[in-house]
Amino acid sequence: MKITLSILFLLISFLTFAQPSTEIYLLDLSFVNKNYEVSNPVSISLDNPGYDNQPSFSPDGQFLYYVATRNSQTDIVAVNILADSRNWVNNTPDGGEYSPNLSPDKKFISAVQLETSGRQLLWKYKQNDLQESEILIEEAKIGYYSWVNTHKLLAFVLGEPSTLQFFDLKNNTSEIITENIGRSINKIPGSNKISYISKMEKEWKIYAFNPRNKKSKLITCSLTSSEDMAWTKEKYILMGKGGKLYAKHPKKDSKWKEISSFNKLHFGNPTRLAVSPDGKKLAVVVDTK
Repeated sequence: MKITLSILFLLISFLTFAQPSTEIYLLDLSFVNKNYEVSNPVSISLDNPGYDNQPSFSPDGQFLYYVATRNSQTDIVAVNILADSRNWVNNTPDGGEYSPNLSPDKKFISAVQLETSGRQLLWKYKQNDLQESEILIEEAKIGYYSWVNTHKLLAFVLGEPSTLQFFDLKNNTSEIITENIGRSINKIPGSNKISYISKMEKEWKIYAFNPRNKKSKLITCSLTSSEDMAWTKEKYILMGKGGKLYAKHPKKDSKWKEISSFNKLHFGNPTRLAVSPDGKKLAVVVDTK
């Protein structure tokens, strides 16, 4: 038993230290003459060594949440964009947090917690007492998710195979929607639908899930071999690849268009993306290797 636990601890430690070195930049995003421009990059993660990733905006756009390496693990950081201030949301000694989001009612911050024991569950951290936390969903090993409303969410659940599941916390129910999806699960602006990327075929496709009838509808094809995306206020999809950022409107564009100004910023390869609710800010994660 001691040998097994030692091996498990070493494996989890390896996974923690093996996280890529990344930084998060906050940029101004503008839409002019049907084209997007990004400018004024600011390192929101302040060149913190290690893994800074998974940014998300609060529903009102005032806060940006992300996870950052601290004491060889990841904890949640809350950045007040208007006040230009930040604070650590939690300090979990026996694990790390991932995928932080403010709940739709703004009462708590949700995040995936990976414990040193290997247990991985979705937790919530209360806004008025950030150190007080509790498990949101028992047993399901959630990796990524998006809130539909205050008690429903769509989540990527790890397993053999990994699945996309629809959870109703009020009724304590879950339903498998599909298998083999990407890590981007995003609320579509101006609707109650959630987008996800299906990897069921060689050419990955972006679908919209309707929580009312629990059906999915094809939106468009993903940028080749890319699985990180974000929606803009104008309902364009942004995706990154090879050090460049691309945009596409599913109903207006047949091809992805490069946002040329992004390439001039000399960033590393863009991965995770998040757009503020007002459409004026873009948070982007880049490699720092």
